[in-house]
Amino acid sequence: MKIPWPSIAKLGIVRDVKDYLLPLNAWTEGRGIRFQDEGIVRSKGYQEVMQGCPVAPYWLLHAFDLARESHWLVAGLGKVYDYSAGGYTEITKLATTYGAEEDTIWNGGLLGNIPVLNNGRNKPQMWAPIASATRLVDLSNWPATHLATVVKPFKEFLFALDITEGGTRFPHRVRISHPAAPGSVPSSWDDTDPTKSVYAKDLSEYAGGFVLDCQGLGPYCIVYKEHSTHYFQFIGGANKWKNDVIFDKIGILDTHCVVPFAQNAQHFVMTGDDVIYHNAQAPTSILTKRGRRWLQANLSASTYKRSFCVHNEAEGECWFCFPTEGSSWPTLALVWNYRENTVTYRELDNVSFISGGSVQQSVGDTWDTDVDSWDADLTPWDTFTHPPFITRLVGAKPTASKHFHFDMTEQADGSNFRAYVERTGLDAIGVTRDGEIIRNREAMRFLRRIYIQAQGAPFDVWIATQQENDGAVTWQNEGTFTPGSDQFVDIGRSTKLWGMRFESQANASWTIEGLEPDIEPLGEY
Repeated sequence: MKIPWPSIAKLGIVRDVKDYLLPLNAWTEGRGIRFQDEGIVRSKGYQEVMQGCPVAPYWLLHAFDLARESHWLVAGLGKVYDYSAGGYTEITKLATTYGAEEDTIWNGGLLGNIPVLNNGRNKPQMWAPIASATRLVDLSNWPATHLATVVKPFKEFLFALDITEGGTRFPHRVRISHPAAPGSVPSSWDDTDPTKSVYAKDLSEYAGGFVLDCQGLGPYCIVYKEHSTHYFQFIGGANKWKNDVIFDKIGILDTHCVVPFAQNAQHFVMTGDDVIYHNAQAPTSILTKRGRRWLQANLSASTYKRSFCVHNEAEGECWFCFPTEGSSWPTLALVWNYRENTVTYRELDNVSFISGGSVQQSVGDTWDTDVDSWDADLTPWDTFTHPPFITRLVGAKPTASKHFHFDMTEQADGSNFRAYVERTGLDAIGVTRDGEIIRNREAMRFLRRIYIQAQGAPFDVWIATQQENDGAVTWQNEGTFTPGSDQFVDIGRSTKLWGMRFESQANASWTIEGLEPDIEPLGEY
């Protein structure tokens, strides 16, 4: 009996619920795939870009100069470089070696079109104008005796967090600059000057830990502590800024663990024990009953401070990138597709940071280089696949002084990678006259075959058998499915519970659009 399977891309990967209790169209494991356009798609990989980096890169920021030429600011721990026009130029402040550290690296952003960098050990830096011949300098008008753990732009202001003033640390302090005139940086940080809009506030009324990060959200700058979340809104006049607590029990894991998305109308946040999104109102968990406990168990307890979030705008995704236990740098990304509301996972190669920007390069196949068949070839023809107006992701790998351009090619830095999706604990056994799928965990069934609707390159099909709800799972490779040629894969085995896995390690993409297992009950059910 053919069983018409529910929408296979609807629920994504769910880890924290027993497999046999899940809806049939949820998946229990996977790597290197996306749930997209009602199908399961093998994700693209990444390739090295900006070759020849002269320093171990830890942090990146993209900007355009006044001629609309692309620049990548590449920050090591002690030195900073500009990558533009195909080469690197050092732009470190003259006669300086910075003191950035691996657990905190750098932070900052673009104030107008002026890059501002901060590492917590040196005075904040600025790069104006953006040009290879321009060196970084200390941020103009920054107080001589101050250091800040975080400095971030918000509209025409700069926010400084967790500040050391004259040798005394104020870990709850938020200091906001006077607004900067267009094309310049703030003229004052003096909150005692009544002619300026400078503001300082210690968020110490809540037991929320230290101030860790901030990010704009529409008219608000959201400030995150370890266990609480606050907003600041500029109102002008004598009061200058309005601020209050948003969440008094929810904060952030560490700096870099928040990113805006949806035209800056939402925040994606790793709170420390959950991944949420919010619009300055009630938070929504992405992981409740989908993988919260699994994430807590696999996040490295010793290097978690090196985690970060990034927005993959082109694919409608937010990534939480984190080191797993035993890893020094992030080796896995939890990927939330906010268009589909699905969770997947992809492997990372010890990246310290990923930033969005423009990587202009002509890519794609030519007649001489293309080795795929017409049916399997999904790559473009010699064209700009990532034009300058589309933001794409570039990551830094400090242990190899490399940069990776994500969602490029079908390989991972020149090597094939394993992509797979699997589900165990399936108990579908038949269909009622009304088309409703019948589920039964106790009855035996005969798995005759599985029909697959797919396109692209071939992939392997594995089938699992299981005799008890929490019993051992036995996998067997049933062969290779070739889209356009095959319609089904024969199985021919008896079991109570069963599972399926689709995987490949070849340099080619595929998409699964639908499934239809053929199952025969053995006895009454």
